[in-house]
Amino acid sequence: MNKDGTKKLKLNIFLNLMLFLFFFSISLNPLVNYILKFSSLHLLFIAVIFVTSMGILIFRGKLIKNTIFLTIIIYVLTVIVGILLGLARQSITGQEIFQFLSYRIIYPITFLFYLSLFNKIEKLNKLGILFLVVINFNAILISIVGIIETLNPSLVHNLYGSSLTNHLTLILNNEFSNRLVSLSGNPINLGFYMTIGISSSLILILMNFKKRKFITFFEVITIPIMLYVMFYTYSRSAIMLTAVIVVTIFLFVFRNINLYYKLLMIFFAFLLYMGVNSYLLEIDASITTRIDTITLNSYFENTRFLRAYEGFANGTNAFEFFFGHGIKSMNSSGAYVFELGYASLLYESGIIGFIAVIFSFFKGIKSGVYVFSRENNLNAYLDVFYLSIIISGIVGLFFQDIYMQLPYSALLWFSTLYLIFKENLLRYSEKQIQGKNNSPYFKY
Repeated sequence: MNKDGTKKLKLNIFLNLMLFLFFFSISLNPLVNYILKFSSLHLLFIAVIFVTSMGILIFRGKLIKNTIFLTIIIYVLTVIVGILLGLARQSITGQEIFQFLSYRIIYPITFLFYLSLFNKIEKLNKLGILFLVVINFNAILISIVGIIETLNPSLVHNLYGSSLTNHLTLILNNEFSNRLVSLSGNPINLGFYMTIGISSSLILILMNFKKRKFITFFEVITIPIMLYVMFYTYSRSAIMLTAVIVVTIFLFVFRNINLYYKLLMIFFAFLLYMGVNSYLLEIDASITTRIDTITLNSYFENTRFLRAYEGFANGTNAFEFFFGHGIKSMNSSGAYVFELGYASLLYESGIIGFIAVIFSFFKGIKSGVYVFSRENNLNAYLDVFYLSIIISGIVGLFFQDIYMQLPYSALLWFSTLYLIFKENLLRYSEKQIQGKNNSPYFKY
């Protein structure tokens, strides 16, 4: 290997290490904060990835052709307009601006440039596997801490100091005070992470079923643990998203199975659900009470929906229709406008920002379906994993502002851009096979 090749290899290893440390630190933020007394370590790693990726792209002098660049830039501009509106109202501080940027646009921008560095689909697949393993490792570790929390809550809660008590009082209003938080600091985030963890375990089982029996057996054991922790977050959104993920994997992986067997599997899944529901009712009626409220009628009567309806009912002028009402336009806490993701995004960033984000996610699904139909079994399973994250995210936006919730927002944007760039590289490789040598790059 020549010197240039060695430098590229070392740089790839460095960036992949930064990605691993980023997701590790963001998933275990309370523990990192407890040890280092620094709660923003994950932002340091993502900043290193961003700066390094930008530096390489500038040095390279060319950028992979992809319409997603323009889409992300449009969304970024709407967020900047929102910040300017907040400054004009004198309703936000410098620290809050930093928070808004880190919640909303730092991840799509960083992953946009980072994934632009990959010019071979084989390298992108290796990155996809690394990402899958990191998520699974973190989810298992967090679920184990969740089990410890059920046995000794104070042992886990001491990692947060007084901030956990104050936070839970704010978001739970003294309801279900025994909800698990593990290392996520929030039962809702924990529930979502268990949802993603279950998805990663299912895919690893499918990928290793024939060759690596130990990994398969280990993942089979971890799924009930993550399910247990998820149920004790009392998060209805997480329960629904888990169902969406299982159905997504089922539809894609078993697409060639006879309809009779599909119906039979659905029947047994229903029986399993009824059994689990009956068991939960016996050990904790609060869980089934929460599940029973998952109805369309309850959704429209929920305070989240009513608050969003009230916000839009106040009226919108032409500028606000296109660019939104801006950051911190209603909620004094500054964390979100409404908890309903679609309503929050539309109210805050207007129809332009809304369309840019939704287009990105649906483009990710379209790309995922395309690459899934053209890859072999192992890589196809990988595609299904990232598809399940996007599809569950699109469903979750009806109930939660997950496009701003960590670590889910980072996972959602990575999955979206990963599949989009993968389709781009796959199409280019197919054109090369056909003898078409069109360059996949913009030069600058």
